[in-house]
Amino acid sequence: MPSGLEVTEDETCGADAARRSRRGLSRLALRLPRLRWPVIGLRWRLVVLVVVALAPAILLFLHHTESERAGLILGAQNRALRLARVWADNHDALLREADLILEAVLRDPAIAAADTAQCSAALRALSARVQWSAGLAIIDRDGSALCTTETDGAVLGAVGGDYLQDVFGSHTLEVSEFRVAADGRSFAVAGLHQPSKMRAPGAPTVDRAAIAVISLAEIQRRTAREAAGAQFNIMVIGRGGTILARDPEAAGFVGTRIGLEHPLMPQIQVQTAGTAQGMGRDGVDRIFAFTQLPQTGAKIAVGLAHADVLGAQEEEANRLLMLLGGVALLAGAGGWLLGELSVVRWVKALGVAAEGFGRGDLTRRAKLPRAAGEFATLAAAFNRMAASLEARRRALEGANQALEVQSQALVQSERRFRDIADIAGDFFWERDPAGRYTFLSERFSEVTGVAADYLLGKLP
Repeated sequence: MPSGLEVTEDETCGADAARRSRRGLSRLALRLPRLRWPVIGLRWRLVVLVVVALAPAILLFLHHTESERAGLILGAQNRALRLARVWADNHDALLREADLILEAVLRDPAIAAADTAQCSAALRALSARVQWSAGLAIIDRDGSALCTTETDGAVLGAVGGDYLQDVFGSHTLEVSEFRVAADGRSFAVAGLHQPSKMRAPGAPTVDRAAIAVISLAEIQRRTAREAAGAQFNIMVIGRGGTILARDPEAAGFVGTRIGLEHPLMPQIQVQTAGTAQGMGRDGVDRIFAFTQLPQTGAKIAVGLAHADVLGAQEEEANRLLMLLGGVALLAGAGGWLLGELSVVRWVKALGVAAEGFGRGDLTRRAKLPRAAGEFATLAAAFNRMAASLEARRRALEGANQALEVQSQALVQSERRFRDIADIAGDFFWERDPAGRYTFLSERFSEVTGVAADYLLGKLP
């Protein structure tokens, strides 16, 4: 049976692949450029330190501003939604009033008179008595006015077609969609058919209905009481997304579709109430809220201009941000000046002294006042080091001078000795501790006839 450790070919290939991978990563790391941080001076470092110290205050201010802004937007959305609901309630209340007035109209014997002038006078008297400022009229199945409080025919122009059939086909209040009259007024029509049992004895047998104008301006007037002075506009939007009315009126809006790019889309088609914000068709950034109108299925959308909601807050925030920026600039300039006066100039003084010291001028000293604080302590330590090195250099120079004197004396002594040896006619030599010749005088070769170089380094 085989024994020992058995290494398969796959394991060997795996190990080789791992080594190649590590070598590849190493070469890639060598090729990657090293990050080099920009070199900044001490002044700028102090300025950066001051700015970093101010950063928490700036971030806190920005967070507070954003929180306040979000709170204002949320409050504006709630206010717009409340106004939309108030508008819808006022619309509903106006419809209930119209229902009661139309029932009174149909029950009034004077209004039921066949004489048109007498009927119209009775309608105007009833309108004045109940303080109904919009138009009233009695119409037949053809939509012709039997009598009316209107003189310009605006009401009659809105009655016809399917709506006329709805009115005479029902015994409850029928409300039309809002539309725009020739004079620019936005209005709807509420109509009530008079059943035969409501006719007074002796009254004409003509099938008729009473209609009343639901004025958008009147609903706006009532809603303005709840708006507390806030400027807002409204749009009445039909089931298909068509703008049925708008106040204030803008040319080209009424009768067109709201458009898929509008901030209210598609929520307004799938929700009964909600909020949105964005750019309206008039190019004004608004905060919108909408709710459904009773009976008609249309939606009322209230828009508050973004500038009206956040203008004062954004102006104050910008003013405070500019003030904070000015404070940051002043703090940075103060950091620069403080760094120059309390740090940089002392560092420069130490640098000048160190440069002179490096050139060999050991007499150079760093002169800093006690007001320099830690730099004065550093300068004192530097000066002590310079004084110590200067003292050592002087001692070394003195020792070198003494050694030079001794060396010169030794040379002169050796010269005298050799002169004496040459005059005496003798020769002399020197050997090391092992006995080898290390020096032979000139007289040795003259006396023995053996070259001195032959014996140097050899034993006798």
